[in-house]
Amino acid sequence: MFKNLFQKLYVGKNKDDLTVEDMPTNRFSLFGAALGVRLWPMVKMNLLFVFFISPLLFWTAYNVIVIMNVGLAALEAGEDLTNAIAQYVTVYLMGMIPCMALAGPPVAGLTYVTRNFARDEHAWLWSDFKDAMKANWKQSSAMMTLLGVVLLLFWMADSFYGAMAESSMIFGVLQYLMIVLVAIVLMSAIYTFPMMVTFDMKFGEILRTGMFMTVARLHFSVLFAALALLPFFLLLVLSAYWAFGLMVLVLYYLVWGFAFNGFLLNSYTNATFDRFTEKEEQERKAKEEVNPEDLID
Repeated sequence: MFKNLFQKLYVGKNKDDLTVEDMPTNRFSLFGAALGVRLWPMVKMNLLFVFFISPLLFWTAYNVIVIMNVGLAALEAGEDLTNAIAQYVTVYLMGMIPCMALAGPPVAGLTYVTRNFARDEHAWLWSDFKDAMKANWKQSSAMMTLLGVVLLLFWMADSFYGAMAESSMIFGVLQYLMIVLVAIVLMSAIYTFPMMVTFDMKFGEILRTGMFMTVARLHFSVLFAALALLPFFLLLVLSAYWAFGLMVLVLYYLVWGFAFNGFLLNSYTNATFDRFTEKEEQERKAKEEVNPEDLID
């Protein structure tokens, strides 16, 4: 009796063996099937990831509270809200750079584990997470540092161009071009981290390939970036109308949000990489095939 009880607790209720018809037939069915059996592992992966990026989270939480208090004080005093919080945002972004550098290896670890989840492959949470951090700490730290510097430069340049755009349309055009360029750089992270943990490539090659794939598949890059950010913005808007909205937003990311984003984005990049590697393999085989006409003297 106890043997059957423990068996049910471990593997669930007895079910018939899987058949060929039960296997996923496309990427959508694979996404649903893999997600259905990875819910709890993703929660554990998310909690592990949150622990390792805690400096970034604490720095962000502290500055959000400071900026909110400064903004409320400026509104009560009738001061310009933008000017009041601008300097605090600059300080926050400057402090973000070392925090993001420290978060690089955990992002690589999360990417590796959720990549395996998206492939419906087994992954040891702690050992695979740790090994991926150790193997990719240089490139992941460099990538996250680059993103942090880009965000800081963007904030400073956007403030400058925004002020100058009032006197010249050229600065307004430059401002929009800069926004597009920064968006492409940030979206390239969708590809760079999966490439980092999947292929043996130099950092420069990863950057170039990530930028190329972001532009070449811009519609998908924008779509999946929007899908990854959708829960954040929905819960952020909800917090303006619901007292517990901000709490739900925080709990979502502390418990599940980061791992789900990794799973979602890796489901897309897995399909993208498979498509390109299959195309390269077909081209390689086509070149290796012997043309019968070449055998005729």
